[in-house]
Amino acid sequence: MKSFSSDTGIQKIKLPEAGRIEFSDAKEGGLILRVSPRGKTWYLIFRPPGVKHPRRIKIGPYGSGGDGSKSFGLLQARRKAQDWKESLRAGDDPRSEANAAKARMKTDYAGTVERFLTQYVERNLARNTYLQYSGILRSDLLKTWRSRPIHKITRADVISVLDDIAESGRLVQANRTLAVLRKFFGWCAEKDLIPVDGLLPTDRVKPPLKKEQARKRTLSDPEIMVFWRACGQLGSPFGVYFQFLLATGQRRSEAANMVRSDIKEGVWTQTDNKAGRTHLLPLSDLAQSLLEKLPRAARSKLYFTTNDKTPIQGQSKVKQRLDAEIHKLIGEDSELFQEPWQIHDLRRTFTTRLRQLGIGQDVCSSLLNHAAKGVTAQHYDQYQMMPEKSHAMKVWGSFLESLLSDKCANVIGFNRA
Repeated sequence: MKSFSSDTGIQKIKLPEAGRIEFSDAKEGGLILRVSPRGKTWYLIFRPPGVKHPRRIKIGPYGSGGDGSKSFGLLQARRKAQDWKESLRAGDDPRSEANAAKARMKTDYAGTVERFLTQYVERNLARNTYLQYSGILRSDLLKTWRSRPIHKITRADVISVLDDIAESGRLVQANRTLAVLRKFFGWCAEKDLIPVDGLLPTDRVKPPLKKEQARKRTLSDPEIMVFWRACGQLGSPFGVYFQFLLATGQRRSEAANMVRSDIKEGVWTQTDNKAGRTHLLPLSDLAQSLLEKLPRAARSKLYFTTNDKTPIQGQSKVKQRLDAEIHKLIGEDSELFQEPWQIHDLRRTFTTRLRQLGIGQDVCSSLLNHAAKGVTAQHYDQYQMMPEKSHAMKVWGSFLESLLSDKCANVIGFNRA
């Protein structure tokens, strides 16, 4: 068995694609680090006096252990192992402490959320949906619930949270939060974690926004030109990221999580997306040229990253900077961008312009990776429409390049980014 002697050595251990590997601590006998695709976990292997077979006891996940975290760094894991070995020598079972903690985790809100995410969301829903659910259920808006027993969260608590979100102007987000909480408390009732003889905390709670209006906002041609130039002012990686979204029409999270091995011979193969199915997207020359602008670190598999380790985050906040750059370019009296726009509007602009350029709706739907309707389309027709999609992306790339040419850009008084 391989060993380690420092946190630095542990951090260098890469997660395997499958199976699990165990490493021993070079200093603390019996302390084991199990490494699997899901992460790194501490275990103690110890044989008390008079016991024939050694015991394996889970200590917890590897991590910094700071700020109240339930993870353990190397020094913390060593101290825990030493304490538990003393208990075992004295005839006590430290697992009683661990079991008590597990019991609390099963009944309080924070622990129940983790069970819900692991046992239901992660198993049954797409990764993007998992991120949405976890973001809502773990958010600071619900931090006062974290240590509360799940059965003591009331309808009044739910309404209070929704009112706080709505009063901040985020009515749609309030609706999304209610939808996730309904699913969560429904699952709790199925698991008999809360009484089912009465109302659930989300029953008879009305969405703060009674009717959500479908957005129809698209960017006009002059707005596309301004947007592209402003992205150039942002620089890499965020400026290129926003341009790439418009050039491909893909979802923001799917682009952010894209790794270099996903693209081969000009085709982006998505295996982890909202739809939960493999999506093949031919990239135009323009889209490929954008990726070539990104700096490449030898140790990073990601395209869009600021630290070479994790995908970019905080796109909504960066959009505020992008909006500022846009208004610097157009001034206060411009008719452009009078109507607010959202990042998802780039995807709608992509689709609408392709339809105007003569691309069929079925091809656009395939490019967006939308689910086809009907038994034949869903279960029998496996055609990927690669020639049609390649043509569409070429048409879109050529359109953007023509629109962004120096000649066109001079119409609104600035040169091509």
